[in-house]
Amino acid sequence: MKKFTRTALLSVALLASMVLLLGACATTGGGGAPAGETAGQKAPAGYRYVCNCGPECNCGSNAAKPGNCTCGNPMALKKVLAEDADFYYVCGCKDCKCDTLWTGSDRRCSCGKSLKNFPKKGAYTCGCKGCDCDMQANVPGKCTCGNEMKPKQ
Repeated sequence: MKKFTRTALLSVALLASMVLLLGACATTGGGGAPAGETAGQKAPAGYRYVCNCGPECNCGSNAAKPGNCTCGNPMALKKVLAEDADFYYVCGCKDCKCDTLWTGSDRRCSCGKSLKNFPKKGAYTCGCKGCDCDMQANVPGKCTCGNEMKPKQ
């Protein structure tokens, strides 16, 4: 009887661990939250949540907090590899974990692909009073807090 109880408890603990891991992957684009980050918190310095639909998507969704892009898919936390006055530049590969620039190039990430730009001030933005998600996009949709994005004024 003791062996059965111990086995049952171990099975329940293993199942609970798997459910928590799958939940983290589903809400953060596959990699789970980085160390020290919890859901709803702002991205660490030098990172943005960006549309992870791949290089062909031009919605430009990016935010300081986790959520879905205007396409409806979960945004992924990616390292900003470069930036200028108008754009953040990250690796545009879907589910890629590049975190450095290609040696000798300021327009390619370490996997060799071109960087993808995301607007700092998109055509649409979160206009909620008191909201700090800082979501920007090229197309209309909902911001990470769930309200409709507003056209840039």
